[in-house]
Amino acid sequence: MDKESQKLLERFANRRITIVNPNKNERKQIRAMLRGDGFLDVIELDTFEEAWEKLKLATTSVLIFSVEKQEGLDFLGDLIESARFVKTPLIPFTSKFKEHPKLFAHAEGIIEWGEAPMTALSVESALLRVFHKGLAEKSQVADESAALRHFTQAIEAMASEAWSVAKGLLRSALKESPTFFEAYLKMGETLTNMGEYEPAERVLARANQLRPDHPKVTLAQLKLTALTKPKDEAIRQMDYAVGRRPHDAMFIIEVGNIALERGWIDDAVRYFEMAKGVDPDLIHVYNRLGIAYSRQKNYDRALSMYHLALEIDPNDAGIHFNIGMTYYRMGDTAKAKDNFLKSSELDPELAEPREMIEKLGGV
Repeated sequence: MDKESQKLLERFANRRITIVNPNKNERKQIRAMLRGDGFLDVIELDTFEEAWEKLKLATTSVLIFSVEKQEGLDFLGDLIESARFVKTPLIPFTSKFKEHPKLFAHAEGIIEWGEAPMTALSVESALLRVFHKGLAEKSQVADESAALRHFTQAIEAMASEAWSVAKGLLRSALKESPTFFEAYLKMGETLTNMGEYEPAERVLARANQLRPDHPKVTLAQLKLTALTKPKDEAIRQMDYAVGRRPHDAMFIIEVGNIALERGWIDDAVRYFEMAKGVDPDLIHVYNRLGIAYSRQKNYDRALSMYHLALEIDPNDAGIHFNIGMTYYRMGDTAKAKDNFLKSSELDPELAEPREMIEKLGGV
């Protein structure tokens, strides 16, 4: 290690680093490296559930974990949604380096991706990249401010679809912090789900004032438009929004998802195909195309999309599950079960493949 890197580590040595890794031996090696670099405040956690509960009550300056499995991706999504880690570096490790960073392209916060496997050397390298940028602010805890406490409780209420409760909590959060951008977004989502479309429109307009043309605001407004306007008008606005972000594959996919939710399958396919043209190496777009074609009962075309996804990553558990569901709908239970078994083998934490295996008579 050069002298500049050593000085950098010394400068940030008092920061708390949290590692989430179920492998005790790997954690031990990483912790030994960190101690050797002068980091004495290191928190080791076994599971994402434990980490989530711990981080509600304690701060960290850097959070390191793997997103190789779906639970890791879900954890990263929860961290971003919580609004407590906007200035705290998150270092997720993935082998899908061309895929996962794109999925979180619109996320608020500092994400420094590491390429799996998560070893002592790769962690040290990722930390140096973060520290070179001068980043390592403490996360917030849920009770640190009234606005954040209300926001956190609102997110939990939304997860349970307790929309009226969430609305009240978000109103309290915005009263405490009138420029709380994420709270406006969640209020817009809550009001939309409650069918209170005019208030939702006003709230999202306020969010747009705070962050003009932010993709999340635009998508929330498009979803509202799709629910409240005639299809032709909604599609015109969706086309206009896509035209303003023609190179943003993830944005175009999300617009396609809005069309898919409304049952506008042909338009959904059109948007997904546009996204594929922008980024043909994105597994996610083939998955969405497969789902859309399956909704059309065009199962052969759906399977062709899923198999194109597997050419990019043959070990994607979600794709194998979707292939299984397609064969199940086609009535081919043998091929369905084979793919459910493969999905469960690749990611034993996924509940859906296990449930379908049981439905088909077990292993």
